[in-house]
Amino acid sequence: MKIWFEGKLVPEEAAALPVNDHGFLFGANLFETFRTYRGSPFLLEQHLARLRSGCDAFGIDWRQSRLASDQAFVNEVIRSLLLENQVDDAVFRITVSAGTSPGGIPAGPYREPREIVFIRPLPKRGNEPGVRIHLLNTRRLPPEFTPRPKSAHFITCIQAHRELQTRRSASGDEGLMLTPDGRLSEGVTSNIFLVINDHLLTPDISAHLLPGITRDAVLRLARELNIESSTPALFLDDIEKAAAVFITNSLREITPATEILTPDGTLWRAPPGPSPIVSRLITAYRSLLPK
Repeated sequence: MKIWFEGKLVPEEAAALPVNDHGFLFGANLFETFRTYRGSPFLLEQHLARLRSGCDAFGIDWRQSRLASDQAFVNEVIRSLLLENQVDDAVFRITVSAGTSPGGIPAGPYREPREIVFIRPLPKRGNEPGVRIHLLNTRRLPPEFTPRPKSAHFITCIQAHRELQTRRSASGDEGLMLTPDGRLSEGVTSNIFLVINDHLLTPDISAHLLPGITRDAVLRLARELNIESSTPALFLDDIEKAAAVFITNSLREITPATEILTPDGTLWRAPPGPSPIVSRLITAYRSLLPK
């Protein structure tokens, strides 16, 4: 497929960063992943705001990036990529890399960031009623910044995904990480929610998680629907009390969990029948999607 690279549409294999780009040398790059619905990106404003926040944390001058600073321009790029690749909808990843700098880590901001927009096909949805979650031994360690930027520092997620592949996992299964002190944190690429006593709960950002754009949207919808919600410290015991569990991200949207597995057996299994609270949130979320 063709991607957008430094102002041009080029075949993906033709795009190349200099080897001294600090995104490559030091992991100094930020990215956002989202999808389109009927050709329009969903929650793009929120994704770009998080991208700018990450650039600030890494000392990347996002004002020099049209992708980070100009939402209308991003929409133009997305339309061009959909047209060029002859698809109606797709998954997009915006990446802003620090760029080059003489010597080692610079004393000042990175003022010439490089910009890339990747496009790939939408994932195929199976017929499964929900997602199986595997409790992992991989721990979500404290990040350098709170809230954690969405950056190329992805080694913990890679480690977690590799562990997930060693389990009796099927395609589409998700893993769940805890903090070193045993609190619930997040999935490999998702946030987790519990419903306990008609109360919506999700771990606080102090549990080292990435505050997902869909996570924030769900919390916002809960307030609008008058569903009690909070972000406390959560533990495995809380899962056992849950009437419903679900995960969120920009591609999975709101996906109910069917069971949560440990290496030794089943920690939790969904009760029969849909959860009224989760059903209301799914309906409200889908009502927000571009028509």
